Amino acid sequence: MITLAEILVHPKKKQDISLVREYKELLRDILSSPLLTLDTEAAELSSEYRAKYNLSAPDAFQLACATISKCNVFYTNDKKMRRIKGIEVMLV
Repeated sequence: MITLAEILVHPKKKQDISLVREYKELLRDILSSPLLTLDTEAAELSSEYRAKYNLSAPDAFQLACATISKCNVFYTNDKKMRRIKGIEVMLV
């Protein structure tokens, strides 16, 4: 749900309801998939990413969950995330 909260900020700032719907449709399959719990392991790893890369809490939690899930690629539109080591970061 952190991803949904993050991705909807821009279209909501612009009050672009159609873009909000489009983003939610693009994420439909992801949102209906099992979600990771933000547990102690995710919090611990998130704090490491925050300390090492100076990330915001939402970015660090997303990255921690991707790492714990053994994702091969982390998709983002945030250029500062390219400096992350240990997972391929793909800018979209």
